[in-house]
Amino acid sequence: MEAIDPGERRHWREYCSIIQSPLGQFLDVQNTLLSEQLSQLAAGQWTSIFPSKRPFKSIQEFRRVAPLHEWRDYLDVLRPETYNTGGEEVQCWVQTSWCHGTWKQVPWTRRFFDAQCRHTIAALMMSVARREGEVRLNKDFRVLPLLPGTPFASAWLGQAVTQRGVVNSYLEEQNDDSATMPQRMQAGIQRSLRTGVDCVVGMASTLLMARREFQRMTANTHFPSFAASFGIPSAVRRELLKLSGFRNSHPLEPGSLLSPKSVITWGADTTFLTPALEAQWGGRVLQLYASSEAGILAMQDWRRRGLIFLPTSAFLEFRPEDAEPEAGSLLLLDQLEEGGCYEPVLTSFYGMPFLRLRQGDLLRVVRHNEHGVPEFEFVSRADDVIDIGSIARIDRPTLAEALASVGVENGQWEAKKEYLDGRPMLCLYVADHAGREGELQRRVHHALGKIDPHYREAAFTLRYPPLRVVTLPAPPVLNGVAVPEMVSAAL
Repeated sequence: MEAIDPGERRHWREYCSIIQSPLGQFLDVQNTLLSEQLSQLAAGQWTSIFPSKRPFKSIQEFRRVAPLHEWRDYLDVLRPETYNTGGEEVQCWVQTSWCHGTWKQVPWTRRFFDAQCRHTIAALMMSVARREGEVRLNKDFRVLPLLPGTPFASAWLGQAVTQRGVVNSYLEEQNDDSATMPQRMQAGIQRSLRTGVDCVVGMASTLLMARREFQRMTANTHFPSFAASFGIPSAVRRELLKLSGFRNSHPLEPGSLLSPKSVITWGADTTFLTPALEAQWGGRVLQLYASSEAGILAMQDWRRRGLIFLPTSAFLEFRPEDAEPEAGSLLLLDQLEEGGCYEPVLTSFYGMPFLRLRQGDLLRVVRHNEHGVPEFEFVSRADDVIDIGSIARIDRPTLAEALASVGVENGQWEAKKEYLDGRPMLCLYVADHAGREGELQRRVHHALGKIDPHYREAAFTLRYPPLRVVTLPAPPVLNGVAVPEMVSAAL
């Protein structure tokens, strides 16, 4: 085996060592950064943000008495026009969709933004490493970013990494934030077919959409037109595939012409969709676990096993599944058991605004790595929100409003998330409406689109109505609630 260059080892240590931190070192880094954050809180910064305005004398006191919060506690505080920065420089505001057509808006401080840029570079390194310490990243490394425009977090980070000259990204051709997602995809795919690509980056549901866009762009085009649009090498490869008979029995997949080394993706559907994405795009998938509130929280390493938390995004505590969300009952990373399911609870670093924020996800510990650090996989939401393609978040009040508008009252329905033919779906089980599936599905789909524009966007982006209605002949005892996704409704 070829020896790893000392320069590669230096770059690996600079960016990737945090992914391989021993458990004791992980906890030390967490405590150091939390102590700094609590000192700023004690000095009177952000007192208008935290519902608890008291200083904490120690980390132990903080963990014993600081209350848990949910996103709704911050809705009226985190607004660009009124937000008090507490002396921190805000690099950018990021946003993502939330329930009932609302948006999460989060101020990223400069120090936090810089940390997330480093984590992005680490993910790029990990995605193409074949062994520990190997760095195959350079300025000629070609990235196809299937990303939205700003103010989404992935767009801010993609632009920053491109501007720093770390990789040869195609974002410089996609900086028009007024462009639609299909237009951005078309530009990136066209250039990638001409020049080749090493890594594809995008949310899992976006990669599915990009695959359809790729197939539309490359179908039924004669050789001269294809060569003029996408280059002679790609046109020749397509003709060879046609001669081999492959195109006659299978659709042309992006990986057959682009041949990327890796694919970086994230989102609530990533674990389920990874096998399909690898088959479609041809590169090995590296999964991230990320949020607007805390950036990149975890990623896989070069072995593509479980997700490994990073110690430098947020202070991590965990609520065991089915446990009451009480302040003193949260666990640290070294207290988690293999096979157990937990909800992450986050406290910000670097002057970010969150204090013991429930993330709303449920993660399962799949193993402990050689450093004693748990590795995770995403299981489902831990609350009453159903995530569709990481685009729409449908909660109980939204569903109740839509169903009531078509004559279905509480007590007559249950909801859960399912995957049908590889597609994430919101599945509704409705009592006392037997034989009316088609009519009810059309009406509920229309009502949801009218109430929640993010649901409407999900249907447009995914290119299918993400709703299935199953009617039942007799009304069983139903609670009229949306149970956590991926959990069977008790009908």
